[in-house]
Amino acid sequence: MEQTLLEILDQMINVIKVDGEDSDTYRFDPIDLNLVEEETAILQEKMGITPMQSLLFAVCILKSANRSMTIATIGRELGLNYLEMLSYSADFNALRDKGLISMSQNGELDVPAEVISSLMENRPFVKKVETNLSSKTLMFYIKKYLKMVKRETISSKQCLIEIENLFANNPETSVVMGYRRYVDANHVDALEHFFFLVMLNLMYAGRDYVEVDDIEDYFDYYNDFIMVSEKLGSDSLDLQKNEVIERYSEDGVVNPNFYLIKEHILNDLFSDFGGVNKVPTVSLKDCANKPTKHMFYSKEDQALIERLGNLLEPGQFGKVAEAMENKGLRTGFTCLFYGAPGTGKTETVYQLAKKTGRKILEADIARLKNCYVGEFEKNVRRLFHSYRVALNENELTPILLFNEADAILGKRMSGAEKSVDKMENAVQNILLQEMENFRGIMIATTNLTGNLDAAFERRFLYKVCFHKPDLTARTNIWKSMLADLSSDDALHLAENFDFSGGQIENVVRKKEIDAILNGVEPDYDAICNYCREESVVKGNTRSKIGFM
Repeated sequence: MEQTLLEILDQMINVIKVDGEDSDTYRFDPIDLNLVEEETAILQEKMGITPMQSLLFAVCILKSANRSMTIATIGRELGLNYLEMLSYSADFNALRDKGLISMSQNGELDVPAEVISSLMENRPFVKKVETNLSSKTLMFYIKKYLKMVKRETISSKQCLIEIENLFANNPETSVVMGYRRYVDANHVDALEHFFFLVMLNLMYAGRDYVEVDDIEDYFDYYNDFIMVSEKLGSDSLDLQKNEVIERYSEDGVVNPNFYLIKEHILNDLFSDFGGVNKVPTVSLKDCANKPTKHMFYSKEDQALIERLGNLLEPGQFGKVAEAMENKGLRTGFTCLFYGAPGTGKTETVYQLAKKTGRKILEADIARLKNCYVGEFEKNVRRLFHSYRVALNENELTPILLFNEADAILGKRMSGAEKSVDKMENAVQNILLQEMENFRGIMIATTNLTGNLDAAFERRFLYKVCFHKPDLTARTNIWKSMLADLSSDDALHLAENFDFSGGQIENVVRKKEIDAILNGVEPDYDAICNYCREESVVKGNTRSKIGFM
């Protein structure tokens, strides 16, 4: 019976073992490859790899479970020094180009999961040739590979190889034809090729310009970044000399740290989309498929939320905005939802978006924040820029949602001296400035309002307090979430536990989990126990004295 590919690779490992099959010690001598001529011939025929590449590939698979595997560590396994291993660099590169191994920018090796799966099925792995891709899909791949470089899972050199392969197999797309015309034709070096791809990716993502500091994390070596930034500063990159990229200017003032790809070149690259202004760049959350959730509010909250819902109806919002603009009033709709946790602030935004057919650009406050000086401010500016792009790209005005915005709506600190305090103040000033000139729909949610800066309070047109649900609302929430609950039991739970909607949902989830685990629906007494547990966990809710 013919050996499987894995059996052949295992046989190669056995040849270089020292002191028998049970040993974990290996010693490589090139003459050993003569002992597996038959096996390596099969691998060469089926996988297109040489005998030496076959051996290196077998060792890589054997050691792929290790946390860190490099050319040097494999050399130590084989009893070869680093210089001896470097003589096999071409073989490692060949394995990489076939997709059998990956090589990160810091030299770590890995065997991709799809390669292992293929071998387990006794099927030679063949790297997929991506053809008939659209320009949009090519830009997706460029983003993917650059993200891998940034995460240090592949090197910038490998990134260029992968992208060049994609370009070679999809020559008729506007992205590739433009790249050949403006980059390849100018005979720029690999570093400039890579720099241009970074700029292209960032501008495709909606940037008006690229700041020098934005590109630093993409380079394998800091010296490469310094070299590019110094050439940029002296206008000596070939891409600058050939007028492919230029400095960014606003109102006639040139910023020495901002650069862009010229607009007519971007239009050529993105002509498959209809030009740079037609590129859909901002990803929004679509609530159309979100389940409809019946929200219950106290009586006073219900009326105001219904009023806001009517304002956000497509026909109404446009009409109101136009009328306000004609009267010289600001058209931005800014709203603050505040109140205790679990009162439905965020879910109300989602349900309003679903009801009115609007999409959401949700600000992730944790991701906006950055420990590096200046990054938090840049991220906030980019967020508002993205929202303005989304305004132009979407027929219906989307919602800009700042969820759990406590961290950026607090009072500004006078006489701030610590760098963190200065950064917080700078971000708040940017936010206030953006809100002053805001066009569109912005909703912020917060649990805390005692520390709200007065300047923010003035800039929110609507301020909606989400009270904890009253007795009637609590009863309705219990009934909506537990349909089999009797009206009396729902009322008793509402009377004895002053819960928010979020707390009630926690109780219902516990009940469903136990039903799945035990195969029996928990009874009313069990539900009461879940409520008592929730009261203890929250620490701020007490059940009333008395028996249930």
